[in-house]
Amino acid sequence: MQQFTGVNALGYYLPTLLIESVGVSSAYARLLAGANASLYLGAAFMCLVLIDRVGRRKLMMYGSVGTGSCYLVAAITLKEVDLHPEQKADLGKATVAMFFLYYFCYGTSFAKVPWVYNSEINSLGWRVRGAAAATATNWMCGFVIVQFTKVGVDNLGWAFYLLFAGFCWSYLPIVFLFYPETSHRTLEDMDEIFKRCGSVFVFKDAALTQRSRPQALVEAEQRRVREASAGGPVWV
Repeated sequence: MQQFTGVNALGYYLPTLLIESVGVSSAYARLLAGANASLYLGAAFMCLVLIDRVGRRKLMMYGSVGTGSCYLVAAITLKEVDLHPEQKADLGKATVAMFFLYYFCYGTSFAKVPWVYNSEINSLGWRVRGAAAATATNWMCGFVIVQFTKVGVDNLGWAFYLLFAGFCWSYLPIVFLFYPETSHRTLEDMDEIFKRCGSVFVFKDAALTQRSRPQALVEAEQRRVREASAGGPVWV
């Protein structure tokens, strides 16, 4: 999910994309890439502040809409450049602005949330293996993305960015329907969630989607503590 937002496509090829798609000079493209990286760093730090205050689900859904919309607007402006070359300077500025806004949206959402989420969502027994699988998948997908980015830009032009817009928007229903909130949950809470949840859909259950820790999980923890103190079974 993280890699198919196109972050490494822009990360590796941003100066080239700015030169070939937007039409800026080589020196200006490198300057813009450096400024964009600084913005990305600030957005990533902002995510650290927001992630527990807003919650994992909301940040990922916001990131899905925000990044997808940036790609759509960038694609439209690049198409307009083909249709109206005399407006290339102004449309190029709009495209650059969308790339910057994309990195802000990504930095405050998908840049950090998936790394936290994959370590929280797995049960105690599967946590290490789940984190390892997520890391391996992330880098394999990153390799795939950078292999077809240059070819896609050369052959599809502005339409290439619609591909990433589609990927980003597809994450909204996936997160909304299937991803439980992990903010303010303990490790034992996640085991309890998997025990209680009888459906793959989570959006109808407030206990699985609210940011604050559900009272049902608090009561389950109190019950486990009482049973452990009494020498009885920890799970019922």
